[in-house]
Amino acid sequence: MRKPMRAMLAATTVATSVLAGVTVATVEAGASTKAPITIAEIVSTTGPAGAEYARAAQGFQARVALANASGGIDGHKINGVVVNDAGNYTEETSIVQGAVQTKGAIGIVSVTPFMFESYRWLQQNHIPVTGASSDGPEWGTPKNTNMFPSDTPAVQPNSPATAALSKLMKLVGAKSVASLGYSISPLSSQAAKNFAAAAKYVHIKAPYVNTTVTFGATDFSSEALAVKASGATVVAPSMDDNSNFALLQDLRNAGSKAKGMLATGLEPTAIGSSAWPALQGSYFFQVWKPSQLKTKANIAMQAALKKYEHVSTKTFPDWAVYEGWGGATLMIKGLQQAGPKATSQSIISKLRKVTNFTANTLLAKPINYATIMKTYGPSCLYTVKAVQSGFQTLSPKAICGTAIPGTGTTSG
Repeated sequence: MRKPMRAMLAATTVATSVLAGVTVATVEAGASTKAPITIAEIVSTTGPAGAEYARAAQGFQARVALANASGGIDGHKINGVVVNDAGNYTEETSIVQGAVQTKGAIGIVSVTPFMFESYRWLQQNHIPVTGASSDGPEWGTPKNTNMFPSDTPAVQPNSPATAALSKLMKLVGAKSVASLGYSISPLSSQAAKNFAAAAKYVHIKAPYVNTTVTFGATDFSSEALAVKASGATVVAPSMDDNSNFALLQDLRNAGSKAKGMLATGLEPTAIGSSAWPALQGSYFFQVWKPSQLKTKANIAMQAALKKYEHVSTKTFPDWAVYEGWGGATLMIKGLQQAGPKATSQSIISKLRKVTNFTANTLLAKPINYATIMKTYGPSCLYTVKAVQSGFQTLSPKAICGTAIPGTGTTSG
């Protein structure tokens, strides 16, 4: 179970203003001597997405603690507040408003699949948002100048397919690809379509595409039979790991030998779990350098997790931990550049001038926030394979590819 949330530090001085017809907390970070600066992580630690996102709080809190150990922002401690949306996506806007208006957050770190429900309020009220761009097209919409994906330079409102996936499919010897996505998530359903487009781009068959899966589903008996009947040799689901793992298990029960190509599930708890036999031979890809590479950046991150969150170095961070760490790293960079008298607007202005963000070299490809809304940068993915002893890297280098022409949605 996750550790209890840390007690909040002394309240930050808050000045209120009226924007877009609502009262918004505009934090003046230096309004009193050495006053703490509050940032909030919005995350699904429980609820239907809890299995996938719960550990994001570890990465966020460890990164904030590391910054405070180095003096914070010119001596002002950073007050990192974790806000659990519990999967209540219909209440997401109210939850985000509470983090800003009640808790005094100057910026939001998003590691939730439901930010697509609340980003409009944040955009209208000029609140900077960093974090995981895994929920919807809002991260690449040009008018959302307050949105800063801290995980990839490849964002566009029409979410095109990437040739990086095409290269990976060829690398793993895919002959036919099946893909699935959640109906409620714009990015999940589009990603399922993109897997098919990436396959066809390199002349691989894509006979099965399902974008009607219920969020958090774990019974794929009928879908497994359909995938098997399609003849797919690789299944590429764009879902959370509890759904992905259940799908692989049901495929094995149905007699399918299709291997997974998964964006989630690269986590220590998978090894030796009941799902582990079904995952054997499957491939896991991510934009973050996997800890199996043991780079200096990986080692430093794990050391901070051990020191501040008591996470054993015998384990390794999963995708959610990376996203919490990366989102906090980018928000802290914005605070550092804006200084102790930062406002939400000044953080946005400073972050938009950052041209080489790598999350301390953990990212496969640097992000240029001055051009990210104008050009679609190449997607770069690290890949590991599930083998009996654990996860094994395919290569120390990332696979990169640009957008595939003619793919994606017609509107954001």
